[in-house]
Amino acid sequence: MNISHLCKCPHCSKEIAVELRQAGQSLVCKGCQESFEAPKLRELKALPLSGPSMEMETKAGSRERAGTSRMFAIGLALAILFGVPGGALFRYAVNMAPGLSPAQIIELQNKDHDNSSVNQLFDNWEHLYAERNTPEWQESNVKSLFVQSGYLKKIAWGLISVAGLGLLMTAISIFSAISLGRRK
Repeated sequence: MNISHLCKCPHCSKEIAVELRQAGQSLVCKGCQESFEAPKLRELKALPLSGPSMEMETKAGSRERAGTSRMFAIGLALAILFGVPGGALFRYAVNMAPGLSPAQIIELQNKDHDNSSVNQLFDNWEHLYAERNTPEWQESNVKSLFVQSGYLKKIAWGLISVAGLGLLMTAISIFSAISLGRRK
């Protein structure tokens, strides 16, 4: 289907559908039978669409708006459904190590863990708990809490990442809705 625009005959002012391929050519008005030159391509594109072309444009625009609405809803749902549990899980994982003072936690965080083995990290925890006179039976509990906290933080970051993608989808849908509004 060819796209056509409405052009007025310069002699009788009757609206005539002119296809893009007819731009700049000589046309005959069906109303007054006078010949005239169709507008150039740039001028023709500025004119309103005619009948079926207008319906196609309207259907395409409504599909685009429906797609933007759908993307906004999905993005917002992802942000809420994954962001809230991700944040709560991360907070739980951070607070999982019981009995350490804020100064001790800062001391552990400031150590160079990149080059440390898992056993060295456990030794750091054991050292801090030994200062607090932690019974031996609780040391294995400390190790398991440390490992669990690490895994839970990774899961939480995964959830938060999906929520971030949801926020990104929401932002994109807002910008595309704004640009669709400008095209009108």
